[in-house]
Amino acid sequence: MDDSEREQLLAALHRGATSRNRAFEGFRDPQARRVLRAHRRLRGLLLEIQGSEVRVTAHWSGDGRTLLVECRRPRLRYRRRVTLTAWEAAFLLQTPAGATLAAMAAAPA
Repeated sequence: MDDSEREQLLAALHRGATSRNRAFEGFRDPQARRVLRAHRRLRGLLLEIQGSEVRVTAHWSGDGRTLLVECRRPRLRYRRRVTLTAWEAAFLLQTPAGATLAAMAAAPA
């Protein structure tokens, strides 16, 4: 499964066009299960980014292959760090909430 297929499956999961229950046989593939796990992690991250009192920073790693996202809630002394692969980051940055991250994170080298 290449990056474009992963992105298509991730977008279908996000839109609700497919689910693990509706396409159970398709998710027997380890790569498809990886996409499902990524979808769950990204959905949680998107909800957190949209929350109140959250300070979000994002930057590409030195080699430009991963996006590092950090969410902070200073009042609660809470910090969440997430490292996203290029295809996960591409999906996240296309969402409305991810648009704010796109402005923070310069394009990968």
